[in-house]
Amino acid sequence: MFFLLSTCIVSLILSLPSLALNFGFPQQPKPSAQSDPIVLTVTVTNRNGQLVRGLNRDAFQLIDEKTVRPLVVFENTSTPMSLGILIDISPSVLSVGDSRKANSKAIVEAISRFIQSDTTGNEYFLATFDRTAHFSSDWITAAQFSSKKFELPEVKRDTATALYDTCFKAIDKLRRAQNPRRVLIVLSDGDDNASVHTFGDLRNRLGASDLTLYAVVPPNEMLSILGQDKGKGAGILKELTQATGGVTYLLDFPADQRNLRGAFDQIAVELKNQYRIGFQADPPGHKKEWHRLKLNIDPGADKQEFRNLNIRMREGYYATP
Repeated sequence: MFFLLSTCIVSLILSLPSLALNFGFPQQPKPSAQSDPIVLTVTVTNRNGQLVRGLNRDAFQLIDEKTVRPLVVFENTSTPMSLGILIDISPSVLSVGDSRKANSKAIVEAISRFIQSDTTGNEYFLATFDRTAHFSSDWITAAQFSSKKFELPEVKRDTATALYDTCFKAIDKLRRAQNPRRVLIVLSDGDDNASVHTFGDLRNRLGASDLTLYAVVPPNEMLSILGQDKGKGAGILKELTQATGGVTYLLDFPADQRNLRGAFDQIAVELKNQYRIGFQADPPGHKKEWHRLKLNIDPGADKQEFRNLNIRMREGYYATP
Protein backbone atom coordinates (compact mmCIF):
# COMPACT_ATOMS: atom_id res chain seq x y z
CA MET A 1 0.00 0.00 0.00
CA PHE A 2 2.80 2.37 0.92
CA PHE A 3 4.59 1.48 -2.32
CA LEU A 4 1.51 2.29 -4.40
CA LEU A 5 1.01 5.65 -2.63
CA SER A 6 4.66 6.62 -3.16
CA THR A 7 4.43 5.74 -6.84
CA CYS A 8 1.36 7.94 -7.28
CA ILE A 9 3.07 10.91 -5.61
CA VAL A 10 6.17 10.54 -7.84
CA SER A 11 3.98 10.29 -10.94
CA LEU A 12 2.11 13.45 -9.93
CA ILE A 13 5.36 15.38 -9.44
CA LEU A 14 6.74 14.24 -12.79
CA SER A 15 3.54 15.23 -14.54
CA LEU A 16 3.88 18.77 -13.15
CA PRO A 17 7.50 19.66 -13.85
CA SER A 18 6.94 23.39 -13.71
CA LEU A 19 5.61 23.17 -10.17
CA ALA A 20 8.43 20.89 -9.05
CA LEU A 21 11.19 23.01 -10.60
CA ASN A 22 9.83 26.36 -9.48
CA PHE A 23 8.95 25.33 -5.94
CA GLY A 24 10.76 27.64 -3.57
CA PHE A 25 12.63 29.51 -6.38
CA PRO A 26 11.73 32.78 -8.14
CA GLN A 27 10.71 32.35 -11.77
CA GLN A 28 13.28 33.70 -14.25
CA PRO A 29 12.01 36.57 -16.43
CA LYS A 30 11.58 35.87 -20.11
CA PRO A 31 14.01 37.61 -22.47
CA SER A 32 12.59 40.82 -23.89
CA ALA A 33 11.70 40.75 -27.58
CA GLN A 34 12.19 44.50 -27.93
CA SER A 35 15.20 45.89 -29.75
CA ASP A 36 17.22 48.94 -28.77
CA PRO A 37 15.41 52.28 -29.02
CA ILE A 38 15.59 54.18 -32.29
CA VAL A 39 17.29 57.50 -31.50
CA LEU A 40 16.91 60.61 -33.66
CA THR A 41 18.91 63.81 -33.80
CA VAL A 42 16.57 66.79 -34.09
CA THR A 43 17.43 70.35 -35.13
CA VAL A 44 14.85 73.03 -34.31
CA THR A 45 14.96 76.57 -35.72
CA ASN A 46 12.58 79.53 -35.61
CA ARG A 47 11.23 81.50 -38.55
CA ASN A 48 14.47 83.51 -38.68
CA GLY A 49 16.62 80.39 -38.93
CA GLN A 50 17.93 80.70 -35.37
CA LEU A 51 18.49 77.53 -33.36
CA VAL A 52 15.89 76.97 -30.64
CA ARG A 53 16.93 75.62 -27.25
CA GLY A 54 15.03 75.18 -24.00
CA LEU A 55 12.27 72.83 -25.15
CA ASN A 56 11.41 70.02 -22.76
CA ARG A 57 10.34 66.43 -23.37
CA ASP A 58 6.62 67.22 -23.13
CA ALA A 59 6.87 69.60 -26.09
CA PHE A 60 7.70 66.74 -28.49
CA GLN A 61 5.15 64.41 -30.05
CA LEU A 62 6.59 61.71 -32.33
CA ILE A 63 4.31 59.93 -34.79
CA ASP A 64 5.44 56.63 -36.35
CA GLU A 65 3.11 56.25 -39.33
CA LYS A 66 -0.17 56.69 -37.39
CA THR A 67 1.11 55.63 -33.96
CA VAL A 68 2.19 58.14 -31.32
CA ARG A 69 5.40 56.82 -29.74
CA PRO A 70 6.30 57.71 -26.14
CA LEU A 71 9.85 59.06 -25.85
CA VAL A 72 12.14 56.75 -23.91
CA VAL A 73 15.22 58.90 -24.66
CA PHE A 74 15.44 62.69 -24.39
CA GLU A 75 18.68 64.70 -24.42
CA ASN A 76 19.00 68.45 -24.79
CA THR A 77 22.70 68.78 -24.07
CA SER A 78 25.63 68.28 -26.41
CA THR A 79 27.10 64.77 -26.19
CA PRO A 80 30.33 63.40 -27.74
CA MET A 81 30.11 62.54 -31.43
CA SER A 82 31.93 60.46 -34.00
CA LEU A 83 32.45 62.48 -37.18
CA GLY A 84 33.73 61.56 -40.61
CA ILE A 85 34.88 64.25 -43.05
CA LEU A 86 35.12 63.41 -46.78
CA ILE A 87 36.93 65.77 -49.15
CA ASP A 88 36.47 65.60 -52.91
CA ILE A 89 39.89 66.29 -54.49
CA SER A 90 38.87 65.84 -58.12
CA PRO A 91 39.82 68.68 -60.52
CA SER A 92 36.20 69.83 -60.71
CA VAL A 93 36.39 70.82 -57.03
CA LEU A 94 40.01 71.78 -56.44
CA SER A 95 40.74 72.87 -60.00
CA VAL A 96 44.40 72.95 -61.12
CA GLY A 97 47.37 75.33 -61.02
CA ASP A 98 47.20 78.40 -58.79
CA SER A 99 43.47 77.95 -58.14
CA ARG A 100 44.14 74.45 -56.82
CA LYS A 101 46.66 75.76 -54.30
CA ALA A 102 44.31 78.46 -53.06
CA ASN A 103 41.35 76.09 -52.83
CA SER A 104 43.35 73.42 -51.02
CA LYS A 105 44.64 75.96 -48.51
CA ALA A 106 41.14 77.25 -47.80
CA ILE A 107 39.79 73.72 -47.27
CA VAL A 108 42.62 72.77 -44.92
CA GLU A 109 42.16 75.95 -42.89
CA ALA A 110 38.36 75.51 -42.60
CA ILE A 111 38.53 71.86 -41.53
CA SER A 112 41.39 72.49 -39.11
CA ARG A 113 39.45 75.33 -37.52
CA PHE A 114 36.37 73.09 -37.27
CA ILE A 115 38.17 70.23 -35.51
CA GLN A 116 40.37 72.36 -33.26
CA SER A 117 37.32 74.23 -31.92
CA ASP A 118 36.02 70.97 -30.43
CA THR A 119 35.70 70.96 -26.65
CA THR A 120 33.38 67.96 -26.15
CA GLY A 121 35.74 65.02 -26.73
CA ASN A 122 34.62 64.05 -30.22
CA GLU A 123 36.47 61.58 -32.42
CA TYR A 124 37.17 62.13 -36.14
CA PHE A 125 38.39 60.48 -39.29
CA LEU A 126 39.31 62.20 -42.56
CA ALA A 127 39.31 60.85 -46.11
CA THR A 128 39.94 62.30 -49.54
CA PHE A 129 38.52 60.81 -52.71
CA ASP A 130 38.52 61.01 -56.47
CA ARG A 131 38.23 57.67 -58.30
CA THR A 132 39.10 55.93 -55.02
CA ALA A 133 38.86 56.79 -51.33
CA HIS A 134 42.00 57.51 -49.31
CA PHE A 135 41.48 57.43 -45.54
CA SER A 136 44.18 59.74 -44.21
CA SER A 137 43.52 58.93 -40.57
CA ASP A 138 41.91 56.45 -38.25
CA TRP A 139 39.87 57.76 -35.34
CA ILE A 140 41.64 60.71 -33.74
CA THR A 141 40.78 63.39 -31.18
CA ALA A 142 41.05 67.12 -31.74
CA ALA A 143 44.30 67.16 -29.74
CA GLN A 144 45.78 64.36 -31.87
CA PHE A 145 44.74 66.18 -35.05
CA SER A 146 46.50 69.35 -33.89
CA SER A 147 49.75 67.44 -33.41
CA LYS A 148 49.83 66.32 -37.05
CA LYS A 149 50.27 68.17 -40.30
CA PHE A 150 47.12 68.08 -42.41
CA GLU A 151 47.33 68.77 -46.13
CA LEU A 152 45.58 67.60 -49.28
CA PRO A 153 47.31 65.40 -51.87
CA GLU A 154 48.11 66.56 -55.37
CA VAL A 155 45.20 66.58 -57.80
CA LYS A 156 45.34 64.09 -60.64
CA ARG A 157 44.24 64.93 -64.14
CA ASP A 158 41.82 62.00 -63.97
CA THR A 159 38.34 63.50 -63.60
CA ALA A 160 36.68 60.31 -62.33
CA THR A 161 34.88 60.70 -58.99
CA ALA A 162 33.35 57.94 -56.84
CA LEU A 163 31.29 59.90 -54.33
CA TYR A 164 28.70 57.19 -53.62
CA ASP A 165 31.24 54.41 -53.07
CA THR A 166 33.23 56.63 -50.72
CA CYS A 167 30.12 57.46 -48.70
CA PHE A 168 29.38 53.73 -48.36
CA LYS A 169 32.84 53.14 -46.92
CA ALA A 170 32.45 56.05 -44.53
CA ILE A 171 29.05 54.82 -43.33
CA ASP A 172 30.55 51.39 -42.60
CA LYS A 173 33.33 53.04 -40.60
CA LEU A 174 30.83 55.15 -38.65
CA ARG A 175 28.87 52.01 -37.74
CA ARG A 176 31.92 50.88 -35.75
CA ALA A 177 32.36 54.25 -34.06
CA GLN A 178 32.74 54.63 -30.32
CA ASN A 179 30.01 57.25 -29.86
CA PRO A 180 26.36 56.54 -30.67
CA ARG A 181 25.90 60.03 -32.12
CA ARG A 182 27.34 60.02 -35.65
CA VAL A 183 27.89 62.69 -38.28
CA LEU A 184 29.24 62.63 -41.84
CA ILE A 185 30.38 65.83 -43.59
CA VAL A 186 31.05 65.78 -47.33
CA LEU A 187 32.81 68.56 -49.22
CA SER A 188 32.02 67.90 -52.87
CA ASP A 189 30.23 69.26 -55.92
CA GLY A 190 28.04 66.14 -55.93
CA ASP A 191 29.37 64.83 -59.24
CA ASP A 192 29.78 61.04 -59.49
CA ASN A 193 30.91 59.15 -62.58
CA ALA A 194 32.88 56.19 -61.22
CA SER A 195 30.89 54.51 -58.41
CA VAL A 196 29.60 50.96 -58.42
CA HIS A 197 26.80 52.01 -56.07
CA THR A 198 23.99 54.23 -57.35
CA PHE A 199 22.30 57.28 -55.90
CA GLY A 200 19.34 55.08 -54.94
CA ASP A 201 21.65 52.63 -53.16
CA LEU A 202 23.17 55.43 -51.10
CA ARG A 203 19.84 57.03 -50.26
CA ASN A 204 18.49 53.70 -49.01
CA ARG A 205 21.63 53.09 -46.99
CA LEU A 206 21.35 56.50 -45.35
CA GLY A 207 17.70 55.78 -44.59
CA ALA A 208 18.73 52.65 -42.72
CA SER A 209 21.47 54.43 -40.75
CA ASP A 210 21.30 56.78 -37.78
CA LEU A 211 23.85 59.37 -38.91
CA THR A 212 23.29 62.99 -39.90
CA LEU A 213 24.78 64.02 -43.25
CA TYR A 214 25.99 67.55 -44.05
CA ALA A 215 27.34 68.71 -47.40
CA VAL A 216 29.44 71.71 -48.36
CA VAL A 217 29.28 72.45 -52.09
CA PRO A 218 31.78 74.77 -53.83
CA PRO A 219 31.04 75.80 -57.43
CA ASN A 220 32.06 73.18 -59.99
CA GLU A 221 34.55 75.16 -62.09
CA MET A 222 35.03 72.41 -64.66
CA LEU A 223 31.30 72.11 -65.34
CA SER A 224 31.18 75.89 -65.74
CA ILE A 225 33.88 75.71 -68.39
CA LEU A 226 32.08 72.88 -70.19
CA GLY A 227 28.74 74.67 -69.96
CA GLN A 228 27.05 71.80 -68.14
CA ASP A 229 24.42 71.91 -65.41
CA LYS A 230 26.11 73.03 -62.18
CA GLY A 231 23.03 72.42 -60.06
CA LYS A 232 22.61 68.69 -60.63
CA GLY A 233 25.25 67.57 -58.13
CA ALA A 234 24.09 70.09 -55.54
CA GLY A 235 20.53 68.83 -55.95
CA ILE A 236 21.69 65.27 -55.33
CA LEU A 237 23.48 66.27 -52.14
CA LYS A 238 20.47 68.27 -50.97
CA GLU A 239 18.22 65.23 -51.26
CA LEU A 240 20.72 63.02 -49.41
CA THR A 241 21.25 65.47 -46.54
CA GLN A 242 17.53 66.14 -46.22
CA ALA A 243 16.85 62.42 -45.75
CA THR A 244 19.04 62.44 -42.61
CA GLY A 245 18.02 65.80 -41.15
CA GLY A 246 21.19 67.54 -42.31
CA VAL A 247 21.86 70.58 -44.50
CA THR A 248 23.62 71.34 -47.78
CA TYR A 249 25.61 74.59 -47.92
CA LEU A 250 26.10 76.14 -51.38
CA LEU A 251 29.16 78.39 -51.52
CA ASP A 252 30.70 81.08 -53.70
CA PHE A 253 34.07 79.47 -52.95
CA PRO A 254 36.76 80.18 -54.01
CA ALA A 255 35.66 83.77 -54.67
CA ASP A 256 35.18 84.27 -50.92
CA GLN A 257 37.05 81.85 -48.65
CA ARG A 258 35.17 83.18 -45.62
CA ASN A 259 32.08 81.35 -46.89
CA LEU A 260 33.88 78.04 -46.56
CA ARG A 261 34.92 78.74 -42.97
CA GLY A 262 31.45 80.06 -42.28
CA ALA A 263 29.79 76.85 -43.48
CA PHE A 264 31.90 74.69 -41.15
CA ASP A 265 31.34 77.17 -38.31
CA GLN A 266 27.56 76.88 -38.79
CA ILE A 267 27.76 73.08 -38.75
CA ALA A 268 29.79 73.21 -35.52
CA VAL A 269 27.24 75.49 -33.82
CA GLU A 270 24.31 73.36 -34.95
CA LEU A 271 25.87 70.15 -33.70
CA LYS A 272 26.17 71.69 -30.24
CA ASN A 273 22.52 72.80 -30.16
CA GLN A 274 20.45 69.78 -31.10
CA TYR A 275 18.03 67.44 -29.34
CA ARG A 276 18.24 63.67 -29.17
CA ILE A 277 14.97 61.75 -28.82
CA GLY A 278 14.40 58.02 -28.85
CA PHE A 279 11.42 55.71 -29.05
CA GLN A 280 10.73 51.99 -28.89
CA ALA A 281 9.62 50.54 -32.22
CA ASP A 282 7.55 47.39 -32.61
CA PRO A 283 9.30 44.15 -31.60
CA PRO A 284 11.34 42.32 -34.26
CA GLY A 285 9.46 39.86 -36.43
CA HIS A 286 7.34 42.25 -38.43
CA LYS A 287 7.61 42.57 -42.17
CA LYS A 288 10.57 44.73 -43.14
CA GLU A 289 9.20 48.01 -44.40
CA TRP A 290 9.84 51.71 -44.40
CA HIS A 291 8.27 53.71 -41.57
CA ARG A 292 7.81 57.43 -42.10
CA LEU A 293 8.21 59.63 -39.02
CA LYS A 294 6.63 62.95 -38.15
CA LEU A 295 7.51 65.19 -35.23
CA ASN A 296 5.19 67.81 -33.79
CA ILE A 297 6.39 70.39 -31.28
CA ASP A 298 4.00 72.19 -28.94
CA PRO A 299 5.98 74.43 -26.59
CA GLY A 300 2.86 75.36 -24.61
CA ALA A 301 0.92 78.55 -24.23
CA ASP A 302 3.59 80.14 -22.06
CA LYS A 303 6.20 80.05 -24.84
CA GLN A 304 4.60 81.82 -27.76
CA GLU A 305 8.04 82.84 -29.06
CA PHE A 306 8.61 79.18 -29.96
CA ARG A 307 5.67 79.03 -32.37
CA ASN A 308 6.05 78.28 -36.12
CA LEU A 309 9.19 76.21 -35.67
CA ASN A 310 11.12 74.38 -38.39
CA ILE A 311 12.15 70.80 -37.60
CA ARG A 312 14.87 68.70 -39.23
CA MET A 313 15.47 65.02 -38.53
CA ARG A 314 15.57 61.62 -40.26
CA GLU A 315 12.61 61.01 -42.54
CA GLY A 316 12.02 57.51 -41.17
CA TYR A 317 13.46 54.07 -40.52
CA TYR A 318 13.27 50.47 -41.70
CA ALA A 319 11.40 48.18 -39.33
CA THR A 320 13.41 45.25 -37.95
CA PRO A 321 12.36 42.04 -39.77
